[in-house]
Amino acid sequence: MCSLMVSPTVPVVKATQMRPTASPVRLGTSGYSYGHWKGTYYPPKVDQFKFYASEFDAVELNNPFYRVPTDSTFDKWRQTAPRPTFRYVVKANRFFTHMKQLNVDELFRERWDSFYESCKRLGDHLGAVFFQLGPRTACSIEKLRALATVLPHEGRFVFEFRHSTWFCREVYDVLGENDWCLAAININNRAGWVKNLSSGWHPDLKEYDPCCAWGAYIRLHGSEGQYVGKYSDDEIGAIAARVKDWAAHGREVFVMCNNTDDGKPPSAIADLRNLSARLIEMGVMQKPIEQTLQKMVKTAKVEGLEESKEKAKVEASKESKTRKKVTEEKKPIEQALQKMVKNAKVELLEESKDSINVEKKVKVDVSKESTTRKRVKGDERSKGEAGEDFNIEKKVKLEQRAE
Repeated sequence: MCSLMVSPTVPVVKATQMRPTASPVRLGTSGYSYGHWKGTYYPPKVDQFKFYASEFDAVELNNPFYRVPTDSTFDKWRQTAPRPTFRYVVKANRFFTHMKQLNVDELFRERWDSFYESCKRLGDHLGAVFFQLGPRTACSIEKLRALATVLPHEGRFVFEFRHSTWFCREVYDVLGENDWCLAAININNRAGWVKNLSSGWHPDLKEYDPCCAWGAYIRLHGSEGQYVGKYSDDEIGAIAARVKDWAAHGREVFVMCNNTDDGKPPSAIADLRNLSARLIEMGVMQKPIEQTLQKMVKTAKVEGLEESKEKAKVEASKESKTRKKVTEEKKPIEQALQKMVKNAKVELLEESKDSINVEKKVKVDVSKESTTRKRVKGDERSKGEAGEDFNIEKKVKLEQRAE
């Protein structure tokens, strides 16, 4: 048991090591899949996680608290992380926090080793493992120290206490020695759902030091009751001022909203959008939420266009293959026709040559016949002339005899 029940201030405890961070501020909600968010946050027929992750950079995974997921589920979460900076905060299974209440024994060690090995499958997307202790679990320094023999030194671990006895210097010292992070929570406990904690901040936000070197962790459970109620502009402004200070000192700051059960949009979404706008004004965050949503719409349009292009390519490919097939089928016919035309041309050429040869032969024959005829006529003429001379000579001789 702590010697101090409630500490008015939280001392700054030097942590054992310093870890670099690429993106200092991560905003998100405790879970993202709620039936009543359909229509109040999620548009119809939208990929809910993709839509959520377009706006926020972290999410608390609640289902490991109730049932340890399979390794394939952790692998799927890692694979679907939308960008390198996105972080999952895994809620430790209730076996450790509510059944065993941090009482470390052999069964605790055995189950923890298996659980944490599964968590590590998230790789660089594992933001932290989150221990949420129940309101009946009172402070035990001995349990914390025993837990230090189980949790790996290189891991990131966050603790949310719901019993007032935990908020004391002895606890902060153990957290700081192990570089574990103390979560600052805000609740409205008028209905007594957190038992002996009063409404407000635990520890006080103005005095809150995370105890670790690597980050800070804020959880907002609702301004009006258990998981309901938006926070005022003044309250959001005060949170933004603390976030700016931690981020300026290189801490990885998580602000997670658990007021998920009311509002249109849900109170958690409205508060984070308000906080985001404040941090943009302060220069802590760079991209407005509207831009990320516009980018998602643009991406959806581009994806639709790319899908149309791919469809057009497929159709064009099919048409090209069909044309190619028709062309291939036409080739033998065209080749046969070309061969037939070629053969016909050859035949016509040979026939033409034969005609020319015949014509030449006829001309030669005609010429020969003409020559023959001329020769015959010449011979006949010569014979005629010779006969006539013979008759004249004969006549002359007869006339000479008569004389």
